[in-house]
Amino acid sequence: MTNHDSDLKVEDIIKLQDREEAYHNLAVLYIRGPEQVREQIRKNWDYGVEWVYPDPRRLACSKNEKRSCRERILASLVYDAIEDFREEGPRDKLVALSVIYHSCIEAGLNPQEEFESVASISSEKVANYFREFIQRNPEDKSKEAFMLTTKKNSDGETEILPSWMK
Repeated sequence: MTNHDSDLKVEDIIKLQDREEAYHNLAVLYIRGPEQVREQIRKNWDYGVEWVYPDPRRLACSKNEKRSCRERILASLVYDAIEDFREEGPRDKLVALSVIYHSCIEAGLNPQEEFESVASISSEKVANYFREFIQRNPEDKSKEAFMLTTKKNSDGETEILPSWMK
């Protein structure tokens, strides 16, 4: 976000031409805003507009990315907090959380800290889901448990993806 982006309101964000920038600004507003703003964002999701989200395969990659791994990881977790389990089932969420979890590790971040930072600003059900995931036994959140694989991309960075997408 630029220095003036902290003044943005949801109404301004949804009008931005760059849909990736728009989603990033919405995620930052959700993280930094008061609970009233978070409730408004959750209640009105998806605002009837198209959003461009961080590429889940590239969350641990830094080359050719506009934002840091941490910013994109947090934005990915914020999506789940905003969406609040309205559209995706628990299994889809678990796979997505596993990709985010392993991306944290690959990027040198502490998954528990990143998940908790978003859990603390989420609805109770999402917060509990994040916390339950983090508290799983290591083998129950392993790449193997979720059929995830890693591959080196052309930049020599590690991408994490479901094994059927090799």
